[in-house]
Amino acid sequence: MISLIAREEIWYFAIILFQGVRGYERLNLGSSKALYSPLSRQYKCLIETGTWLGDGIQAALESGFRQVISCDINEELVMQARSRFQNQPVQVHLGSSEQVLKTLMWDVSEPTVFFLDAHAMPPSSEAQVFSAATLLPGHEDDQSLQCPLQQEIKIILESGYSGHTILIDDRQCFDTWLFHYLSEETIRAQVESLCPGRYSFSYFRNVLCISPIGIKIPREASYLLIARKAKKLLKIMRH
Repeated sequence: MISLIAREEIWYFAIILFQGVRGYERLNLGSSKALYSPLSRQYKCLIETGTWLGDGIQAALESGFRQVISCDINEELVMQARSRFQNQPVQVHLGSSEQVLKTLMWDVSEPTVFFLDAHAMPPSSEAQVFSAATLLPGHEDDQSLQCPLQQEIKIILESGYSGHTILIDDRQCFDTWLFHYLSEETIRAQVESLCPGRYSFSYFRNVLCISPIGIKIPREASYLLIARKAKKLLKIMRH
């Protein structure tokens, strides 16, 4: 039981330990494509919050999305991504995810995939994310911006256009400082309140998938599902 539960966590830790952050990003690239590819056959556009190093954009393009839009609060990361994806169907915006989404939603006229990954991150040797001088002035000390998920979801679901799929990355960060101690249950309740009975919830590795009824979301390997359920049960038993 212990080996089953810990298998995925040990694998991810080993990748980070021996290959560093880029090894972790390469692993995530394959995982993202496995999630994105089926969705690209149902949607044309993916909008991402939290550009980071641009590998999410790369995965979306390789998966078949015809347009990819991303945003980040860090000017350094935005400029790197703009350079990396110039002359491709990619837009990269500088600004907080809430403000960028408010602007973008005026032009969204069809169902879209939203990949939400704009939460706080520990400092990185490759980009000093929340301690960088390139952050927009004042945002580095604004704790409410560390996890804009509730604001992002509200903007997306109240836009007046239905059918969007929302993917929340790093769901293991719920109930931690990385998500400003926001719980998954709070997000589920918010979605159900805004769109009662219209969305279903599922997991794909570390992504919480919120999709309209009828949209096909890929399923992860059964052993991972069993491991997650067992881990959750053990957590409840400890309390």
